[in-house]
Amino acid sequence: MGKILVVDDEQGIRITLKEFLKEAGYEVHIAENADAAIKLLRQIEFDVVLSDIILPRVTGVDLLKAIREAAPHVKVIMMTGEPTVETAAESLRSGAFDYLFKPISKDVVLKIVRNALNVKILEDDKRRLEEDNRRYQENLEHLVGERTKALRDVEKRSRTILDSIPVGVVTIDMETHKITDVNPFAARILALPKEQIIGTKCYRFICPAQEGGCPVTDQGEKIENSESVMLLEDGDKIPVLRTVSRLMLGKREYLLESFVDLTDRKKLEEQLQQAQKMEAIGTLAGGIAHDFNNMLTSILGNTELAMTRIDGDDTLLEEIKEIKNAGERAAALTRQLLIFSRKQIIQPRVLNLNEIISDIYKMLVRMIEEHIELKTNYAPDLQSVKIDPTQIEQVIFNLAANARDAMPSGGILTIKTENLVLNEDHFHRALNDTAPGPYIKLTISDTGVGMDPETQTHIFEPFFTTKGIGKGTGLGMSTVYGIVKQNAGFIQVDSKKGRGTTFEIYLPVAEGGTTSEAKKRPFHEVSSGSERVLVVEDDHSLRKLVRNVLEKYGYQVLEAPNGEEALKVVAKNERPIHLLVTDVVMPGMGGRELAERLQSQQPDIKVLFMSGYMDQTISYQDLLAAELNFIEKPFSPQKLANKVREILDKT
Repeated sequence: MGKILVVDDEQGIRITLKEFLKEAGYEVHIAENADAAIKLLRQIEFDVVLSDIILPRVTGVDLLKAIREAAPHVKVIMMTGEPTVETAAESLRSGAFDYLFKPISKDVVLKIVRNALNVKILEDDKRRLEEDNRRYQENLEHLVGERTKALRDVEKRSRTILDSIPVGVVTIDMETHKITDVNPFAARILALPKEQIIGTKCYRFICPAQEGGCPVTDQGEKIENSESVMLLEDGDKIPVLRTVSRLMLGKREYLLESFVDLTDRKKLEEQLQQAQKMEAIGTLAGGIAHDFNNMLTSILGNTELAMTRIDGDDTLLEEIKEIKNAGERAAALTRQLLIFSRKQIIQPRVLNLNEIISDIYKMLVRMIEEHIELKTNYAPDLQSVKIDPTQIEQVIFNLAANARDAMPSGGILTIKTENLVLNEDHFHRALNDTAPGPYIKLTISDTGVGMDPETQTHIFEPFFTTKGIGKGTGLGMSTVYGIVKQNAGFIQVDSKKGRGTTFEIYLPVAEGGTTSEAKKRPFHEVSSGSERVLVVEDDHSLRKLVRNVLEKYGYQVLEAPNGEEALKVVAKNERPIHLLVTDVVMPGMGGRELAERLQSQQPDIKVLFMSGYMDQTISYQDLLAAELNFIEKPFSPQKLANKVREILDKT
């Protein structure tokens, strides 16, 4: 359980953060100013500090410096209500681990805190390893330096230590540069029997770059907890943490070298860096998609309005239709960006993957063409998962399309489902926040050309593609990655050049419930109305479109560019508002807060939310709730008018 300190002069924020973190199982302390925070830091060993960047009498940066002096290993996350690049950069330069923008999102807070704790665990492990290594060296040197009369006893004790400790240890004759002794752990790291190591020159394994010389014996260089590379018999290189010291055995001088294999740690660090990079790209993609959805709604909506005013024989109509088609293609591309950034608006339901694959089997056969054989292997008692059916279909189609392109001369595409129960051994807490438990494993494998290791490190990055110009957007695999992560799953890939590729997708089993079919609402002709509607949207072009559409159908429309202005419009208008149509994400007051404020004044007012992506103000659970009315951008004028009439007609 991590220990967290929250520092903020606003009581509401302190209490909110404390509740978030305590609910997640952390031990939480709070402080309202810098003096109280420093006092607590001297009394308690905290793991993470969340601090406002501006505090009474002291800036957050000054507090950050004081924290670094009082507790250098604690991870500090700065919070600000006025986010700027300069503020973030200054915080990071001053030693902050990360920063948060207010208003605070519970999911974002918990995610950044988990990241900070995971990094701190890695750093603490490294420090402990270095300290253990240092203590061992001191102890070993002391043992070796015992008086000659007790040499046999010392050798016996040191041999026991050497054979049992999980650290590689070798002794090297400084005059001949030959290895004179090696413990079992070092032999395992070097992947050779002890007999084949003793007597060889040290630079064969230890310092391959200094063949014929030794930085310790020739230049007197001191090596202590230094990262280096060792060369194995088969030519592979492994990263190690080395410490080298001199010692006298009798009248002869030796080098005592100890080392720890860092291969696993390096892999974990690379995976962590990759995960952080993907998260940053996803955030950027979500922001871009949000702006594009506003523009596309305006483009597509105004295009449809223009089409209704042009005669069917007018040549201009065809040109407008081309604009509409281009806008729809752009909207499809935006949806892929939202999937990758995990902000796509979805409607998950409980379903069986066997049924989904069976339903799209014929389409898959047509897509992969006749020269490829499609095989399926269904688990007969497959459990259900909760996911949007269009999302899992897109995952299968994207992977099948990649497999088809990897088998130009033909091959076999295999799709397999199975039940699994994963324990903690399948996860690494520093990298994966997915919980152990029952999972569905979907395996899609091909016998195609395969991928080299370098390609595999980039396949889930957006816009990365190995296909020629004009043959792919580079979003197929990033879309798969985004869908899997959005649904609390994870994906693994195994591939070798010339030996095909296998993707393994793990999705958590749905808790309770049975497979259900999505119910489609019947479409009806748009009816006009005369009610008063307040439209709140910060994008001027989109706000104008919504107003024009609603006025076309007879509604009395008021408008405002943001929440604050909307409250002023309502205050000036004596007649009641029947419907609020508002964007969810706006500068200052968001749509959710605006709706709550207006409903407290006019309990009968109805609300329609508009958005092109998910953010912390509206969750998937909210969307599934019957009382929440929502329309996804981009939308057509007819769809908007239908939705408005449907909401107003509800009792």
